[in-house]
Amino acid sequence: MIVARRGPWLAGLAAILLVGAAAAWTSRDLRVDDALITYRYARNIVSGEGWVYNAGEPHNTATSPLYTALVAGVGALAGDIPRAGHLIGSASLIACAVLTALIVAGAGFPVAGVLAGLFIVINPLLLLTVSMETPLFLALCAGAVLLASDPTRVTSAVGLASLATLTRGEAIVLVVLIYGLSVWRERRLPWRPVAVSLAVALPWAVYATAGIGSPVPDSLGAKAALGVGLGMPSFAVVRQAPEILWQFGLATVINFVPFVLAPLGVARMGAAGWLLAVSAGAQIALHGALRVPPQHWYYALPMLAAVVAAGCGAGWVAGRLRRPARIALWVCLAVGVAVAAPTGLSLTTNEDANYVDAGRWLRAHGGTGDSVAAVEIGAIGWYSGLTVVDPLGLGTPASDRVRRGDFIWWLEQRRPTFILLHRPVWPWVEHVVARHPSFQRDYEEAIVVGAPGPRQCVIYRRRRM
Repeated sequence: MIVARRGPWLAGLAAILLVGAAAAWTSRDLRVDDALITYRYARNIVSGEGWVYNAGEPHNTATSPLYTALVAGVGALAGDIPRAGHLIGSASLIACAVLTALIVAGAGFPVAGVLAGLFIVINPLLLLTVSMETPLFLALCAGAVLLASDPTRVTSAVGLASLATLTRGEAIVLVVLIYGLSVWRERRLPWRPVAVSLAVALPWAVYATAGIGSPVPDSLGAKAALGVGLGMPSFAVVRQAPEILWQFGLATVINFVPFVLAPLGVARMGAAGWLLAVSAGAQIALHGALRVPPQHWYYALPMLAAVVAAGCGAGWVAGRLRRPARIALWVCLAVGVAVAAPTGLSLTTNEDANYVDAGRWLRAHGGTGDSVAAVEIGAIGWYSGLTVVDPLGLGTPASDRVRRGDFIWWLEQRRPTFILLHRPVWPWVEHVVARHPSFQRDYEEAIVVGAPGPRQCVIYRRRRM
């Protein structure tokens, strides 16, 4: 990569690091509910229960083996698993931003690269994922494609891509693409990258097969089963994309910019950008075909690919403008980043207080052997410490039943001690429970948690017969 003016380029990278550090500090208490599922796995590993969500139930729905293991290891050293998760996520998001800048600059557009990197570290949708495996996945993918653009670094690129498959399984597409690029360049399959992939994958494959039955997490199958059970249409994300991108209103209007400018940069983003773009397209196709209910973090890789393409597109347009118009373009894009920054930096916490309070009440009033059924299991499972029965089949193996639309299978089979419902009950699952004769006969209201609203919780306790 050649940058004509090294001083401004280094200043741009420094700005990314500085803003990323500020975002890491302000987001230190951000935890989405799904992250607490991973944290519970990590806590069980540290406490000696093994790779399980519920003690004694070998069922792996931890999407990210690598992230889970890192959180467990760092959490054991630091004595604080959520802090460990945030540290890993924040460092990874900053690394992803720097790598994004390098990818775009490597295509010949250093100014656009800096703006693209800043977009990554202040974007509210990406900052919401700092407690999850998403930033680590993005950083590994970005590092892999950057290395793959250099024919002498294919082995290292495959190593990072293989680690990405242990972060989210969709990265297997990227591994195959890098293999394909290497074969096309050298007209043979190099043995070293294959050896590296095997060295990365085999330890987990052996351990998981022996200890929990399979190296493949059950999470994607469970989510796909939920989509089928709920009657989710294929490629629902296409219809819901505007709503997902607009979650923070005007402050995140810049989320639409990458998808507007991306077509201009597709032909100009080099091998690294194309590897990202094809991998992202494959991920969209997989999730859409399987009818996985959309969450914005499932599509972080497509957003990264769009940011890279948009950076290259903006750089290409700027190179064809006269100086005043070029400066105006950069100012407009910088203003967009600046408008989004306060929203991103204001995200200090997003744990639902009702779920936290409900989990703590359950810990105080539950006993050894007690269990709780809930639709949102993250905070409930983390704070209660009780055995969790998941009607949706993520924390509890039930994909076949959920795929058939059976969301009541657990009521008489598992007979949980407690059941948490919302008031008013959520229409897509909980209403079936509330109307069921067994629930009305066997359970009584124990406590209402929170003020009236869509997330007010009611905990029901099984009657003593």
